[in-house]
Amino acid sequence: MKTRFLLICISLLMGSCSPGVGPQALRPSPVSESMPDCSSPFPRGRWQFVHAIQGSLPHGMKTSAIGVTEISSRTRAAHCILMTVEGFVLFDGVLDEGITINRAVRPFDSPAFARGLMDDIKSVFFPPQGQLTQTGTLKNGAQVCRYKQQDGTLVDVIMPLNGGWEIHHYRQNGLIRSVHAYAGERPFEEKNQHIPARITLSRDRPTPYTLNFRLIRAEHMDERE
Repeated sequence: MKTRFLLICISLLMGSCSPGVGPQALRPSPVSESMPDCSSPFPRGRWQFVHAIQGSLPHGMKTSAIGVTEISSRTRAAHCILMTVEGFVLFDGVLDEGITINRAVRPFDSPAFARGLMDDIKSVFFPPQGQLTQTGTLKNGAQVCRYKQQDGTLVDVIMPLNGGWEIHHYRQNGLIRSVHAYAGERPFEEKNQHIPARITLSRDRPTPYTLNFRLIRAEHMDERE
């Protein structure tokens, strides 16, 4: 079971992206205070999260893990521990100015795996660093902030009318990653922040996969961010 989990994870995070759909057309609106705060989906301060992770893979394959993630919004640093449900540590790494692997079971010590994992963490927990180039609405009325990153990636932060939020990452070959926090799920609330109880992250790869995160615990560690 542990060996199969390792091989699945490394094949998913080392693959290259395949073509997909491009960004949706926006009905333009000026960048103004009337637009939503598109930083609101992202935790502010220093937090530790524990999630139960369920992976949905091709051909009906499923896998499970536990993720412990500590983040700082001020420094955009993260410490991630990925383990089996039995508590065996598969990966322990830190994102700061670079990526440091403290512990990893082969082949989790691969730099490609660490980069893919940290990219997913940044997508879920940190707002885009690029320039806000456009704001507007989709046909369904959802409000959007569109950012252009230095590497050319476009990031849409989408605030649907029915609550929740979505984040879509695009490159020239289409959608490469999407994050969806569900409305109607009971969130964890502290310091006027709403931490979603359930998040889905999907990546479009030669072997596409979806990770469902169910929040087990959220701890706000200080207020100095």
